[in-house]
Amino acid sequence: MSPIFTKFAASFTLQNYDILNTPVENPSRSSFYTVWGLVFVLIFIFLFQLIFYFLAVFSMAGFYNMGFSEVANLISEPDGTAKAINIARAVNFISFGGYMFLPAALFAVINRTGIVHEGGLNVKPKFNVVFICLAILALCIPFVDFLTAWVQSIQWPQYVHFLAEKYEHARTEHIDTILDMHAPVELAVCLVLVALLPALFEELLFRGVLMNIFKHITGKKWTPVFLQALVFAVLHFTVYELPAIFLMGILFGIVAMRTGTIWYGVIMHFVFNSTTVVVAYLNHMAFEKTGIFGEYGNLKLSPFLALLTVFGLFTLLRMFYKLTSKPSNPVKS
Repeated sequence: MSPIFTKFAASFTLQNYDILNTPVENPSRSSFYTVWGLVFVLIFIFLFQLIFYFLAVFSMAGFYNMGFSEVANLISEPDGTAKAINIARAVNFISFGGYMFLPAALFAVINRTGIVHEGGLNVKPKFNVVFICLAILALCIPFVDFLTAWVQSIQWPQYVHFLAEKYEHARTEHIDTILDMHAPVELAVCLVLVALLPALFEELLFRGVLMNIFKHITGKKWTPVFLQALVFAVLHFTVYELPAIFLMGILFGIVAMRTGTIWYGVIMHFVFNSTTVVVAYLNHMAFEKTGIFGEYGNLKLSPFLALLTVFGLFTLLRMFYKLTSKPSNPVKS
């Protein structure tokens, strides 16, 4: 048997292993903080995306007594019915949890570090740091909207524009179906599906596992922040929002690097996603009363105000750096 495979297989010896906690004294010596560990995580992200999508579609087909193709067509071309909305939400929950959480959990098991170590979850958030992080986020939201609108207004080559519009249409239609809310209980469900779970799972995967891997591969301080943000942006499968998502990934990465935990990023990520959910809910409620949709959430930022926003962000980031004057990292070398 190959020595490489023997070493890899030996990592599956999990007697008395706790997936949450760290049983190793020196995680930096763990064998999976390597290029192979990176490949493993990326492969399982794509593999689980396919597996859990098909699992979710089969589950919905059985639950609603429909054919597989019928469910798949209803997901790709939703008709606005309650069935289509519920299927979209269930498929999103099953598939997203599968391909975002399980690769990180499997890595933590094989690497013998545990989820707590990978995400720095033993670090208790401080209120003053949470406050400054949310202030930074408040300035980021209108800037992100401005940047996305600017990227969309660029005259792209025809083939780029075609692909971008194709993916954006499918992605937007899927999200709009999930966020088709008409009652407070649906708002609560969507806050969990679209805001809370992505905040937890994505921060653990990107600012936890992947940033730790990149740190050990490169041996650099800032390179891992940019690399995980790039993967984070690409895996959202969007063209127009890619620069904005990349910048948000950098921001969340900086916060994780300086504080040694993903908790602040989880809070910021949850609030960021929650604004989309709440705005969609308010728009649906307004539409039912007035027949006008899109009354809320149309933030228009002029180039001048965008520059002021950037200046404000740099000011708040300096305050954040002073509050976190002793930078740390989830990975203990």
